[in-house]
Amino acid sequence: MFDADSLCAETDPDVWFPERGGSANPAKAMCRRCENEDACLEWALTNGEEIGVWGGKSAPERRKLLADRQLSKSRKQADINHGTEGGYRAHQRRGEVIADADPCGCRGAYQLAAAQRRERRAA
Repeated sequence: MFDADSLCAETDPDVWFPERGGSANPAKAMCRRCENEDACLEWALTNGEEIGVWGGKSAPERRKLLADRQLSKSRKQADINHGTEGGYRAHQRRGEVIADADPCGCRGAYQLAAAQRRERRAA
């Protein structure tokens, strides 16, 4: 149930809110054919929709998605030792661009280590 151009706007609202024990499959099938499926799911996740089918996912499926995202986000942050040359390399492996502002200190640590290596080679 995303906007007036979505397939859900043309469908009986009861389809999106099946009774306990009822099947969400008809709603999910319609979502798979809708061009707004991804946007609808993101809206539901962002706004904490707790009931019904949104973006092709039931409430329990959305809760699992949110939990997985949180876990992934916390692991991603924990995997980087910020402020170190190794942290800089971890950002590179992930394809993350480190801004010139260098909020985590990784770029500065990398540049310092590179300068120290150049000095040792020159000596």
